[in-house]
Amino acid sequence: MSTKKNSPLLTIAIPTYNRVECLQLLLESILKQILEAEISEEDIEILVCNNASTDTTMEYLRSLSNFPGLNVVNNDINCGGDANIVFCCEAAAGKYAWIMGDDDLPKNGAISALIKFIKENRPDMIYLPAKWVDGDLTSFSEEKIFDKSFTAVNNFKLAVESNIFLTFISSWVMNMDIYRSQEGGVKYNRFLGSFLSQLEWELTILNNGSNFFIANDIWLIARAGNSGNYEILDVFSINYNKIIDEKITKNKKINKFLKKSMLWSFIPLLIFGLRKNTMGKFGVFDNKKVTKMLKLEYGSNLFFILLIYNIINSQILIAKIYLKITRILSKSYIYICKLI
Repeated sequence: MSTKKNSPLLTIAIPTYNRVECLQLLLESILKQILEAEISEEDIEILVCNNASTDTTMEYLRSLSNFPGLNVVNNDINCGGDANIVFCCEAAAGKYAWIMGDDDLPKNGAISALIKFIKENRPDMIYLPAKWVDGDLTSFSEEKIFDKSFTAVNNFKLAVESNIFLTFISSWVMNMDIYRSQEGGVKYNRFLGSFLSQLEWELTILNNGSNFFIANDIWLIARAGNSGNYEILDVFSINYNKIIDEKITKNKKINKFLKKSMLWSFIPLLIFGLRKNTMGKFGVFDNKKVTKMLKLEYGSNLFFILLIYNIINSQILIAKIYLKITRILSKSYIYICKLI
């Protein structure tokens, strides 16, 4: 399947639900950058997928209806966050897609610099590092990128440098022609319900592409903090590992790194954050439930048995020591992988 007819170079697709204040800040930043740089409709599409918001999102989007290149889709019913992300990717008209969370924010000048780089280098996939902050992002709306250069890497280096942020959708700009033209056809919703649907197209491009780049500076601001329940543990253990095994079958080195780095780098921090109530609104920590859930995936894994189990079940000061051990081991492992 080729690029869609009359397609722009880049689609910035924004799935949104009931966060009109965040969406307004994001769109004001994007539209301001487009106007200041005089970016044409041939170069950019802004696609907003409103997932049946019940706040004033629809009214706000109507007020922007005359802005050229802005396309809005209002879902009649809430199809779920995961499905809305899938729809964003499927509906994106651009050769390249940058799917951005409605509570994230590109730095000032990011859009024009990105379009210039795409035109000059025709990348297959770009990783844009983010800075994570708590609370309101308004004060960061004028923050600029100081170093707009990129480093070319192979697929293994891309996996290592991005690490667990492979799952952070706002950091990725993808050449969707590579995904659309894969053998066997496309299936945007292959992993619908996993809450990691984006890995379908990200990992396909990682497998089939060759022209990869990493930005050498922070390109966007991301809002820290989550709300939800302990299913997040299933998402980043069972669901994540299953997807990696299904998509990364030939490159065992990448497969091993992605699964090991998730267990060593993120899972310990997630658990400790849940215990300290610093990861968002998850309620009282239930160590027995967390242990049971993670045992399903890592029950025979020595790293889990010797270290993570104690982060879950030891007194908090002891757990902190075990967390520090995992951090040392994780950083050492990643450092070695970067040298390969």
